[in-house]
Amino acid sequence: MKLIIKKDFAWAHGGSDVHQYAKGQRIETDDADLARVAQDEGWAEPAEWDDPIPAREPTKEELLGMREALMRYECELQERADRLGEQARANQAEAERLQQLAADHVAEDKRLVDAAAQLVTDRAAFEAAKPAAPAPTAGKGKAAAA
Repeated sequence: MKLIIKKDFAWAHGGSDVHQYAKGQRIETDDADLARVAQDEGWAEPAEWDDPIPAREPTKEELLGMREALMRYECELQERADRLGEQARANQAEAERLQQLAADHVAEDKRLVDAAAQLVTDRAAFEAAKPAAPAPTAGKGKAAAA
């Protein structure tokens, strides 16, 4: 139902959601109780209109308050952007440090693999060059050899 408010009043929708209505305000409501009581009390009268309900123009003080709030929000956003930029630079430096560490570990692993391969080669050469042990000629070893 469409109503035009004739007198300022407050209405608790659902028993707790209080709305203030001002003289001259146009409202559309599906709340039958609101429509009935507002008309019975002389707070509102039925109305018809085809144009959309006009938005109330903000006052100069409200506009200035909104402007200040926007400027504060812009400053907050800039501070956040600066902090994020600093964090991104720190993250990039850490990524580069970790890449260098990984490269160092790969080089160290290759050095260890090469050293192990050289050890195997040296051990094989040592074993091949070692003369066969002579048979014992005296003592306990001689009795074991016989």
